[in-house]
Amino acid sequence: MPAMPPDPAEAVQRAVAVRDVLRYASRTWQAVIGMAPEGGDQPGGVLGNLPSGVGRFMHLISQTCPNVIPVGVWKEQGHIDLRFGTPYHLDVPPRLSAHDRDKLVGEIVMNHIAMLLPERLRGRYSASNSTR
Repeated sequence: MPAMPPDPAEAVQRAVAVRDVLRYASRTWQAVIGMAPEGGDQPGGVLGNLPSGVGRFMHLISQTCPNVIPVGVWKEQGHIDLRFGTPYHLDVPPRLSAHDRDKLVGEIVMNHIAMLLPERLRGRYSASNSTR
């Protein structure tokens, strides 16, 4: 799937990629899909805001791939660190608007990832940040 945030010139490619991922998820037993929800590096390497639609996309994937495994990834002293979290299921109340579902799922996913990162890289998801 092309990197986010979306380039308007790549809208067709992105739509095809989204459909391909959803098709793969629905047709593959125990499908594994890796995502970098932010779609790119943020200034200072901290977690940032998600592009619009990522939460809804992750919610759609979770309908056929219910186990979400958060992974914190960062570079330190010349090497890549990975920390895997406990699998969880997205528990989203029914009848949320698309916008509210997008925001809620994004917050859930990013908070799970933040807990796996050093505090200095959690950005707006830091325990000391009260602007959530």
